[in-house]
Amino acid sequence: MQPSAILLPTWLQITLTLVPTVSALFAAVGLYLNYIQNGRTNRQARASLVAKFLSDFADDKEMQSIFYAIEYSKFHYDDNFHDSDEERKLDRLIVHFANLALAWKSGLLENLDIVPVEYFARRLLRDEGVKSYLRFLDNWSDHAELGAHPYQALKEMGAVLGA
Repeated sequence: MQPSAILLPTWLQITLTLVPTVSALFAAVGLYLNYIQNGRTNRQARASLVAKFLSDFADDKEMQSIFYAIEYSKFHYDDNFHDSDEERKLDRLIVHFANLALAWKSGLLENLDIVPVEYFARRLLRDEGVKSYLRFLDNWSDHAELGAHPYQALKEMGAVLGA
């Protein structure tokens, strides 16, 4: 007994063979285009996260105030620093950078994504007063047996950025 497809006209046999092939080709092209678009969307979301970080940093007067003190070597860490307005400003600045570092550490941002903040992070983390304050916080956290301080992610990000 002959298969029923052979009984069909030749043009219909060819059409029945080509339709699934063409459909599979369209599906493959659609999947590829979706893959490309997904990559673009992810890059855009990461760029938006960094842009929001920079915008918030630029718009915050307290963070700007302490950053410029660091920038122009006017920031000093000493015994009078604790429980001061300057400490609160520095904590605000460090927390802001630490939040970005946590996003980076968790994989939401890649090394290339954080390049726009490289200068600011380096300047912050290379300052001797800031380094002293971060050491104080590490020692305080260790002594209080609270575990690693949340600023640890910032120091790890800083190491990647060469801070």
